[in-house]
Amino acid sequence: MARTNKARVYIGCALLLLLILIIIVCIAVSVRRRCPNDSFSRGAVAADSKKCSEIGRNILQQGGSAVDGAIAALLCTSVMNPQSAGIGGGSMITVMDSSGEVKTINSRETAPSNMKPGLLNSCPTNHAGTEWIGVPGDIRGYEMAHKLYGKLPWADLFQPTIKLAREGFPIPKLLGSYIPYILNSNKTRALDLFSDKNGNLLKTGDIVKFEKLADTLQMIANHGAESFYTGQIAKDLIDDVQEAGGTLTLQDLKNYSATVTDAWAVPLGEYQMYIPPPPAGAVLLGLILNILKG
Repeated sequence: MARTNKARVYIGCALLLLLILIIIVCIAVSVRRRCPNDSFSRGAVAADSKKCSEIGRNILQQGGSAVDGAIAALLCTSVMNPQSAGIGGGSMITVMDSSGEVKTINSRETAPSNMKPGLLNSCPTNHAGTEWIGVPGDIRGYEMAHKLYGKLPWADLFQPTIKLAREGFPIPKLLGSYIPYILNSNKTRALDLFSDKNGNLLKTGDIVKFEKLADTLQMIANHGAESFYTGQIAKDLIDDVQEAGGTLTLQDLKNYSATVTDAWAVPLGEYQMYIPPPPAGAVLLGLILNILKG
């Protein structure tokens, strides 16, 4: 009888433990399903706006790579915060692949071949004006990054931003703070972009649309980066720049190419930091951190 009671106790304990385990699993699954939208189990995207972060996240959820998500978020940023980034600028992208190899894609702007001699002598008192327009590298950099690390089709990365630019969005606070400076710049085309149909300057929270930019992005999405550097977009861009007094030429665009190099490895105590080489400023950051580390 004693043995029978012990067996029953053991069986009861085992069943109780199993029940507790099942409850824990159910709770874990339930909590995971109720995770907020800004929580991720495998990856995250952090842009300078919620909307662009969400666009990058959605690309990851569609099966895109980390680089796909980054490109989509950067394209969005070029529309929502054009004062900070855009397809007329440049970038440096540092990527560690699954094997641990770290590469940097350099698509920073370069100086036009017809740059005015002695222009740099006017720094830092004068660094504004069309003569300072460089050869844009962003699209070539995104093209290279997607070729090396992308998973989703190139055009898919553009569609969320094209929709955003065409349908419009509320002007973010940061962009809104820059708009008043347009009045002082006396640039008619810029004023046209940020004015309503009555000519009133838009402000934070107002809806703004960039429909011509949406057309440009759609062409790049459909025909690749080459359409930006040698096609009709390139011709229109050069016509506008030269009309405004810039020195950029079609040959400058045609000759531009992004470069891929090894990232620099900088020891930081027990850690290893990988940074893009110059002209990026990360080498100064590495120096500062190592000084602080002692």
